[in-house]
Amino acid sequence: LFQAPGLDKSVDPDAVEIAAVMGYVPGPKTLFRKIAKVQPAECVSCDLVTQAVTRCDFMARGKYAITDPSSRAAITETVLAHFQSDPRHKIGLDLSGGMDSSAILHEAVSAGYKPITYTTRFADVSDASYNDDADLALKLAAEYGTEHHEIVVTKEAWLAAFLEAYKIIEEPNYNNSAPHMLVLRKRQGIRGDGLRIVLSGDGGDELFGGYAHHVAIQFDGGDRSVAKRWFVRRRLPVTYLTEPLSKFDVEGYVTGLVERRLRLARTLASEVHDAMACDRAVWLADENFLRADRLAMSQSIEMRAPFGYQPL
Repeated sequence: LFQAPGLDKSVDPDAVEIAAVMGYVPGPKTLFRKIAKVQPAECVSCDLVTQAVTRCDFMARGKYAITDPSSRAAITETVLAHFQSDPRHKIGLDLSGGMDSSAILHEAVSAGYKPITYTTRFADVSDASYNDDADLALKLAAEYGTEHHEIVVTKEAWLAAFLEAYKIIEEPNYNNSAPHMLVLRKRQGIRGDGLRIVLSGDGGDELFGGYAHHVAIQFDGGDRSVAKRWFVRRRLPVTYLTEPLSKFDVEGYVTGLVERRLRLARTLASEVHDAMACDRAVWLADENFLRADRLAMSQSIEMRAPFGYQPL
């Protein structure tokens, strides 16, 4: 885009405000005034004659059907659908030892698939709990008989990947997992083990209620909407601007975005379920998947996250 002649590259101070409050920039805004993102499930059309741009929400026709309506069957069929590939391509799985990636591993092995499993282990940490996930992943890999690789991330490797990772993401992002995930993707990708497909448990917490705020949000009380309570819970605990750059209403922008997307995929089951839907609609789409997908694509890897798909 920056190669386009005459492009206005001026920074949008409103987007900087959003990034300082949320840690990323959800919704259509970017750091640049004249550049906007295409939204999840959005169709954008441009008339080449009039140059008019129209936007509309993409709504899938019909409903996703599964053989058995039980939640277990939905998990099984959705996970296995993500193992479809050219037989020549090896498939990897990010194995954390948590419920989400463990469920993917169990369903895969039960159906006869043996993904190559990977986890990261941090070297020279003062707190051994930083490697709890790696310890659990090692036990799971042994239990299910997978080819397992531990990628040891040193302080030096993390720092070396820092600037490159955020250059790849191309947007403000507060998530400090990006550098070590890039180290992992380089090992898995085209210049490493040559994987073309890697599965991830991303989206599992947002589906199974894995965050404390999913339950806590119902006790926040008052007459505030779930979207407003979600904003308070999910914003950064401190602001990183010494003074506001603009008078932009960050809360109004983010909660408006949440409400709009919830109207497209509202659960109506409970406030707990709606809090989970808020995460899926905004944080998962605009932070997690954007970060994970760009880091994977930089190494020619197709990232697949079964828990982010219908019918789940």
